[in-house]
Amino acid sequence: MSLEEVKERMRTLWREKEMKHRYEEKARRQNQSKSKKHHRILRREKLRKQKTELQELHKKNPDAALEKLQEMELLRIQERMSQRHRSSKWASSKGYEQPETRRVMNMVDQF
Repeated sequence: MSLEEVKERMRTLWREKEMKHRYEEKARRQNQSKSKKHHRILRREKLRKQKTELQELHKKNPDAALEKLQEMELLRIQERMSQRHRSSKWASSKGYEQPETRRVMNMVDQF
């Protein structure tokens, strides 16, 4: 082997090692706990997907689309009335204050 071949071989080995290191670093970062921004992006993707599914369902069956929309709204209300959001600005603006939360949750559960 000539000197040039040895140098070229060393360069390719270095590149492979560097690419492997970058891949491992990227995988390690992806496995870390996710940030607020990450969860926001996931939530928006989920909403976009639901919106397109709802539009397709509306084209095929408007009654089923209306039912699905009501179900989605009910799930949203239930999530907003969970322990985490009971004393939020949204709950107080809708009149779902803490003293009557049990009554409201019972009403929501009946739907």
